[in-house]
Amino acid sequence: MTATSAVSKELLYFPSTLLNTESFQLTDFNERDIPQYAILSHTWEEEEILYRDLANSQESWADKRGAGKLKGFCKTAAENGYEWVWDDTTNIDWYRKSHACYVSLADVSLDSELWFDQFKRSRWFKRGWTLQELLAPEELEFYDKDWRALGTKSDLSEAISLVSGIPIVVLTHQRSMFSYTVEDRMVWAADRTTTRIEDIAYCLLGMFQMNMPLLYGEGKRAFRRLQEQLFTTTGDFTILGWGSSEASSRRNHPKISPLLRAIASSIQRMTGHTRA
Repeated sequence: MTATSAVSKELLYFPSTLLNTESFQLTDFNERDIPQYAILSHTWEEEEILYRDLANSQESWADKRGAGKLKGFCKTAAENGYEWVWDDTTNIDWYRKSHACYVSLADVSLDSELWFDQFKRSRWFKRGWTLQELLAPEELEFYDKDWRALGTKSDLSEAISLVSGIPIVVLTHQRSMFSYTVEDRMVWAADRTTTRIEDIAYCLLGMFQMNMPLLYGEGKRAFRRLQEQLFTTTGDFTILGWGSSEASSRRNHPKISPLLRAIASSIQRMTGHTRA
């Protein structure tokens, strides 16, 4: 999984908890009283700041390598007028409802003349959980490893579309991602990876507007549950459209991960839809 955050996936269990940008204190809010907040998207690095760290004094985690990322995020958000921040990556609604979303790219530096090439090769574009973080917010602000601005999603939409395979009209919310077929959206996830095997299924839930419990330890059974919900809730059989040359070429694209190809093959077996 992309590393859920500087506050980590542990905060999954505190969905109305926000972090104060000045005091670094966590505060619970009633859902109706949640203030404006900025949200962080990034990939996991060594020594990220966890919920248990923030429950202790700042001195207890100030020397961890992830402290710079968290402090840079809070500083950037505060400079833009946000008192509160959040960085949970498991709920696509949090990204839709946020007032600003900042992307921290640890492998990009404006000090390099090749920063734009670094940007296009960033591992952020290859991780499973960052897909919904790319799609859900109307706008994103990208920063290099030292929290220097690279541009917005709109500014960089042409390069992002080229790297991700996602149409510019979807990236810029001129057209809803939900208007695209299941197969189209699966292809957007084609060459992304996750650390835990279950997450390659879980990270797609928001993109298909589905909810199901996250049961870490279930392994490939996560795909089975995803498959069942896909057909129960969408009734979209386009992923099985092996017949057309276009669909076949897309599905056999070398970037399609074995796990996603296995999902499609398993669905085909389950429903009895086989290629002639």
